[in-house]
Amino acid sequence: MRAAFESGQLSSVELTTTHLARIAEVDPEICAFTEVTRDDALRSATRLDDERRSGENCGPLHGVPVTLDECFDLAGHATTLGLVSRQGAVATRDSDLARALRSAGAVILGRTNLSQLLLSPESDNPVFGRTSNPFSPRHAGGGGAAAVAAGLTPLAFCSDQRVSAHFCGVAAFVPSLGRLLNRDRFGRTSLLARNVADIEVGLDALPAAALASIDARIPPVVDAPAPALRGLTVGVLHDSGVIPPSSALIGALERAGDALRAVGVRVEPVAVADLDELFFAAFELLLADGGRAMIDALIDESVTEALRSLHKLVRVPRAVRAGLERIAKLSGDKESARVIAGIGEKTATELQALEDKVDSIRRAMLEAWQKSGLAAILCPPYATPAVTHGGSAELLIASSYSLPWTAVGLPAGVVPKSKQRTACGYACWNASQSAMTSS
Repeated sequence: MRAAFESGQLSSVELTTTHLARIAEVDPEICAFTEVTRDDALRSATRLDDERRSGENCGPLHGVPVTLDECFDLAGHATTLGLVSRQGAVATRDSDLARALRSAGAVILGRTNLSQLLLSPESDNPVFGRTSNPFSPRHAGGGGAAAVAAGLTPLAFCSDQRVSAHFCGVAAFVPSLGRLLNRDRFGRTSLLARNVADIEVGLDALPAAALASIDARIPPVVDAPAPALRGLTVGVLHDSGVIPPSSALIGALERAGDALRAVGVRVEPVAVADLDELFFAAFELLLADGGRAMIDALIDESVTEALRSLHKLVRVPRAVRAGLERIAKLSGDKESARVIAGIGEKTATELQALEDKVDSIRRAMLEAWQKSGLAAILCPPYATPAVTHGGSAELLIASSYSLPWTAVGLPAGVVPKSKQRTACGYACWNASQSAMTSS
């Protein structure tokens, strides 16, 4: 698209109009968008075309359409996070990320759907409804992931939608903590595209040096260039130690490993010590307030199917949870027992102990990788292929392949590797570097 702009073969208005027509045709079936900012997008595209004709270059994404998750503020629009009670929460200014994208010359087509309170890999909430997987209406999808997969946008900037990208068969990348702007929202920002090369374009368009002028917490560093693949060592992690992955994911890992070997990469099995402990500690940290924030936010709200089980768990009395934990242990389900045991309000001392535990595992993990010369870890992004709607509610431990990397602040991504008719298997890219260096 950028090359077509630069050669004069295509205008931003033409490309924007094409995407808007595609959204109008396809999105009623999949519900990827919460809103389409059609008039604003066309005005921006017209202005950018005029500036290009006059010889001005407005940035590395000059004229390229993009989307944002609904959690990123747009001035004059409500940011609901999937809550009916927040429909009047109209933003008075653009989010930092929206401002940075406009400065890079991007055309914002609109905002995409998300999970209620950003607490599920399924984009579903009572305000905007449920996003369906473009390849199978019965299966879950994320708003930005579905929009990219269906050809509604070339680039999507989202909350952490690695698992949704896995469900929908697109590439995703979450940089190291502090590399992208996320001051205006919860968690970390991800980039989604149909391939890794496009993700690199999106990341390069938002250099840390430029973002540091918006948020001083971002170090004004230069991203390291990608090294040659030949000679690198990549570890393959087959099991998180919490729940084994499905055969589809194992097959995708094997094919990804074969592809890396074919270009001269050393691929070897690897075990990550205490990865299961890291997952359970990270889960406890997410609910260190005993779920109070979730409970308060969902008062008088319709709770989505994907969030219903967790919402029930945090609301039951401690004594009841203790009974459920004992039942899980007696039935041999030790993983569910640990999830239940981790729910509950933490004291300041308990919270510090959890943070110390995560930090200790992180340091041991990085030291082990450095000693063994690993450049990256290849692993599943989730325990299963795409789930049917609501299916993630009973699969909290399936995220033991993605949550640990978030907990320790490492960059992580998803690369589509194989696709079946209604479900896909993908390889997850987790690097020990501060920027994506290989794919």
